[in-house]
Amino acid sequence: MKQIRLQLLIILCVATLPLPASAQRALYILSQGTGIGRQSLIPFDYGSQFEPDLLRATWDNDEHIIAAGFTFHGLQIATAPHPDWGNQTYRFATEYPEEFITDMTAKGLTITELTTDGLNWLAIATEVVPARPQIFLSFSDPVSDDERATLRERIGSLAADHYFITDAACSGNMWSIVATYNPEIEEQIFDFPQAARDISDFFMRNQANGFRISAADYGNGHYLCVMTRTSGRPRPQAILPGVENPNEVMDRYWGMQFAITGIGH
Repeated sequence: MKQIRLQLLIILCVATLPLPASAQRALYILSQGTGIGRQSLIPFDYGSQFEPDLLRATWDNDEHIIAAGFTFHGLQIATAPHPDWGNQTYRFATEYPEEFITDMTAKGLTITELTTDGLNWLAIATEVVPARPQIFLSFSDPVSDDERATLRERIGSLAADHYFITDAACSGNMWSIVATYNPEIEEQIFDFPQAARDISDFFMRNQANGFRISAADYGNGHYLCVMTRTSGRPRPQAILPGVENPNEVMDRYWGMQFAITGIGH
């Protein structure tokens, strides 16, 4: 495996508060045309905890952790072979894994998953081709119009440098954001829907203009939902909020060549 060289790393304000998040039913983001192979979703059981043996078994089977999320169903992990990904490693911790993120990005790995339930954090670092520099930042949950306007300016300044949100996680009233460099993205928008059905409405309003959901998670009484528009023809996407029995639903979408690319809660 060739070593990937990190081009740039900036870490901004990585403080978080280790408070428990509300147990929300999973929000699944599925996309076509990703090149991702046949997927599995593990485990299904409510209240399931982190099990390192599941990750090791995944890697022993030449598969990758594509997406993960702490949900009403417990910690869920979507696995599959990925054509552009190499070795993976992880950190499971009771606080924001700042040192792990710094070490892994310094070694040229990309943070492809960051999720929390407010008490535990899971970060997945992956050898990705091509390597993409990343920015990590955190901010207090914006509650006023002025605070949200300030946040939009802050996120907009990242987008001006071609850094776009690829993951989000909330602990207490603090959001932690992963922004990844991608010059192929033309525009990014985001909103704070109050309910899972509002995410579907947000998606429906913007998909006709080429936007696709790239990150979504729940915290402090609402969601953060991010949509991006890239150059070229947008990939078909499906949004499944509030799925109670994912093992009964996913086979149908996998049969249509959709792959889970994000798990929110």
